[in-house]
Amino acid sequence: MEVVPFLSAMERDSALIAGEIDAGENDPVGVILLRNAGYDAKIVSTELQETAKKMRFAIVASLGSNINSIEDLEGKKIAISSNTIIEYITDTLLDDVHADKVEV
Repeated sequence: MEVVPFLSAMERDSALIAGEIDAGENDPVGVILLRNAGYDAKIVSTELQETAKKMRFAIVASLGSNINSIEDLEGKKIAISSNTIIEYITDTLLDDVHADKVEV
């Protein structure tokens, strides 16, 4: 097995569609979007075991940002990829905090 790094989901998906890679790490929404676009993509493995020591998703901030909690994100900008599980999870984690989502 060879691990091939990509700088974006679009590059990864393009390589998958072109047959340059055999599989890739993706989220369920990404697979649905590929299938809706007519590509024969399928989920062959999932990782759904969330524990205190094994987090699946997290909002991260730089060390010098003074952001230490969800509440500290009020009025801040958060980078996300749109139409993905990341956008959905970000909305869920933010709950009632208003932050501007910047699509990347």
